[in-house]
Amino acid sequence: MLISLFMMSVAGILGYALSELPWPDKSDLDSRMPRICFAPTEQTVQLANDQMITCVWTHPGQYPPQEAYLNPWTNQCCFWDSRQEPGIFWAIGESVMSRVTEIAIQPETLEKNQGFELHQAEMMDIQTVDAATDEPVKHARITMADAAVHFVSFSRLTDEDGYAVMPVIPGIPNVITIRADRYLAVQPFKLVYAKPELSTETEDVQEHQPHIVELDPGIEIRGNVSDPNGNRMEGARIHIEIERSDIAGAVWSSELDLPRAVEAFATSLGGWVPVRSSYSTSPEGIFAIQTLPRGKMSIFASHAAYMPSERVFVDTSDAAQISPIRLKLKPPKRAYIRVEDEHQIAVPSAVTVIDDTTGHEIGVWKTSASGAIELNLLPERARFQVVSDTHAFLQQTYDVTDNAEITLVLTSLSQQNPKIRVLDNQHLPIERATVSISDSELQKKYPLCMGKTDKQGFVQLESCPADFWISIFHPDYAHAMVPFVKTQAEMPIQLQTGREMHIEMIEEKTQNPVTGVACTLITVYQNQTSQQKQIENIAVNGNQLVLHHRPEYLHQLKCTSPSNAVQTVEFMPASAPQKLVFPYRVSRPILVMDAFSSPVPYARIEVDGRILETDETGQLTLSASPQTQIKVMHWLHGHTEVTWTEGHNLLEIRLPDTPPEFIVPCLKKYHIEPVIDSAAILINHDIPEFGLKRADAVEFCHRQTLTIVRDGRRMQLKLPDGI
Repeated sequence: MLISLFMMSVAGILGYALSELPWPDKSDLDSRMPRICFAPTEQTVQLANDQMITCVWTHPGQYPPQEAYLNPWTNQCCFWDSRQEPGIFWAIGESVMSRVTEIAIQPETLEKNQGFELHQAEMMDIQTVDAATDEPVKHARITMADAAVHFVSFSRLTDEDGYAVMPVIPGIPNVITIRADRYLAVQPFKLVYAKPELSTETEDVQEHQPHIVELDPGIEIRGNVSDPNGNRMEGARIHIEIERSDIAGAVWSSELDLPRAVEAFATSLGGWVPVRSSYSTSPEGIFAIQTLPRGKMSIFASHAAYMPSERVFVDTSDAAQISPIRLKLKPPKRAYIRVEDEHQIAVPSAVTVIDDTTGHEIGVWKTSASGAIELNLLPERARFQVVSDTHAFLQQTYDVTDNAEITLVLTSLSQQNPKIRVLDNQHLPIERATVSISDSELQKKYPLCMGKTDKQGFVQLESCPADFWISIFHPDYAHAMVPFVKTQAEMPIQLQTGREMHIEMIEEKTQNPVTGVACTLITVYQNQTSQQKQIENIAVNGNQLVLHHRPEYLHQLKCTSPSNAVQTVEFMPASAPQKLVFPYRVSRPILVMDAFSSPVPYARIEVDGRILETDETGQLTLSASPQTQIKVMHWLHGHTEVTWTEGHNLLEIRLPDTPPEFIVPCLKKYHIEPVIDSAAILINHDIPEFGLKRADAVEFCHRQTLTIVRDGRRMQLKLPDGI
């Protein structure tokens, strides 16, 4: 009797506990189609008995992944998935797990269970130790991924003794990555766990030894920087390039491979913000840079008031300790530069100066209308790059002596002196119409190619480029843009009165007027062979946008409200909209963190066609419409997407610390070999004609658009096929 009561009690408790689990409700599933379900195979389903199995379903780049429990009655776990795209699945329990598997979804198979195999898991010990002292390294992040699918399945932090216990499937290869503060990142490596063998004399199982991973603390470079007179220099910048011994042919650059965190400080949010080691000298002129990889390195210093020092070459491949390095800045040279053409006529241009010894860019200067400029910050050997829209590009190198006079001669391009006549729609002359080059940059290069019409509607332009669009403005007529046509006689241009437009700004949800709106209006002037765009920035007065004398060309209007709501519309003036309705938006603070729960400074947020960045604490106040998809990306911590929801509390967004899956195939399409270092993707390929160097960090690659991180700033390049 007592046994029966006991069994009934256990059954009741178990039934109640199971009823409290979040099993998917079939009626709810049917109402939220489509769905995808997974079930263990008949051969392995018995391994799920008496265990809580967590199933994970996600798409590459999605974070966090979807999770569901395996229902013990139906032996399946189901997810709602509107994307219907190939994804990644795995399951893990107390002592069982599945492999990380790619699933190719077809619409006709959504209702069918996707089978997966459960395996008996084993526990593998991994210990991290300091390669120099053999001391255990605590709080190192060990991440394990299935070798067949590059995606994080789980990660652990090592304990005080440097140990972490990882569940694995025996005989299945896994990819291990390890990150720890004050240590160089470990290159991902494959690891296969083999079951311990039985002893030949007894049935005792031989003890399985932990897998020990040595973490390299790197080296520290110390030294000082002085000015040409021997005085210690504060604020000098240290530049380091190291030939990597662990990656053949790669170069580690202090301008590209930002240092790992060496210390942290607590924030009001209760988290930890990584602090980068400084590459600038202290007030005493001293620098100390930690956690650098070993190799043959070159070091030099630069300063805004002096020329860069000589490069110092050091081989740290086998060195345990490096002697202090002394760098001495060079005195600047003064020279008088004049840019002219082959007829000794001055050419206004932009002059870039590069130290030819170190390759360091000194600065960019624009010459005056006389083509002359005095430069006081020149190196002993300077490389001049001269750019002018009216002349061919020039690059020349000079040995500079103090007070030297250097003449840079450009090759002229052909120029025109057109005569323009402006008329109204009655063919009557228009006086005091402004005629100029439509391109604002070309206007600066051709200052004589502009003027106002006389009483007969004529204007004579001088020194114009061979090919350009003419801009004609008069306050009583519609603005006109026409391509220049080479002709011996005057070129007539006819202006129209244009149309009036009134556009009201309102909010979608409340229908209230929206004030403080800023708009950008682009007018597309087009003929049979080419087009030109006029861009106007307009501050809306009240909530009414009033436009006068608009030409009969396509208009592209983009307006931004004070809450950063953006509305874009295209129209012809004859069918201009009467209202511009802004979407309802929600503002709330966000915090972007990495897999270590550390804030990510300068993470990029892409929303509504805008690119924003978090501040140095990883925070940003963002306004967006509910249910908007927001892309979050960082070149070191990976990409993710989140759905914007209503609320005013802090929204935490975590980056997965895994490389985005779309970057590597994109790079290989253009024959650029990538190198994956933790979550960062580097370039191990040299393409001089496109300015790519080894160790440039890649943040984005898609449809011939390549975004890299270089010199602490982002650069976007356009790549053609077949480079």
